[in-house]
Amino acid sequence: GVINPKRQKVTVEENKEATVDLVFRKADATISGSVKKDGSGVTAYITAYSPDGGFAEVNSSNEGRYDMSVSSGSKWNLNAVKQDGKKVYKTEKEVVADLTSATTAFHDLELKEQSFTLPDKKTSTFPANQASTIELDDGTKITMPAGSITDKNTNVAATVEPTATDLPEKTESKLATDYGYDLKFTDNNDGSLIPEIKDNITIEMKYTDALLTSNN
Repeated sequence: GVINPKRQKVTVEENKEATVDLVFRKADATISGSVKKDGSGVTAYITAYSPDGGFAEVNSSNEGRYDMSVSSGSKWNLNAVKQDGKKVYKTEKEVVADLTSATTAFHDLELKEQSFTLPDKKTSTFPANQASTIELDDGTKITMPAGSITDKNTNVAATVEPTATDLPEKTESKLATDYGYDLKFTDNNDGSLIPEIKDNITIEMKYTDALLTSNN
């Protein structure tokens, strides 16, 4: 396997071009261990990122065992999360696997139940040529202008499902949240998936000072 190219910062002068070579790195190292909840191994979604732009992900087995392929020469920050209905279990702090001069590391990860629960999934069905809004119990609002989902003369079923897994990597330069949202749009007349929306929609998310502090 391969790992993302190293992050590079490029300054492009006005009216000039710049060339950057991005080289994928060989996954020549492994981080292994177990994920446990209340002392027992469990399935979980595990992610790791390195400060130089690397990212890796894997799911643990039913017994909690995981083996993650990464690149050597970096320190990797590990996180694990498990979603069980509306309850979410996460590692309390990131675990650092130091592979700057090694090719193997072993770390067990312990999950703790979080103080929040996921809001309910919601679906809105509406004519494609009309606007619609979905508002979740946590205050998140998705606004879909008329014609933004498809230009077909049909009815659209828009589904918003909160999820704590499969989120983008958490890095120092991104605002981290406790969970995200899966958005799915289907043609309500024939049940077919709408793979790409036609125009912009707006997603409004509420934050608290405590949430921002807990996610650094």
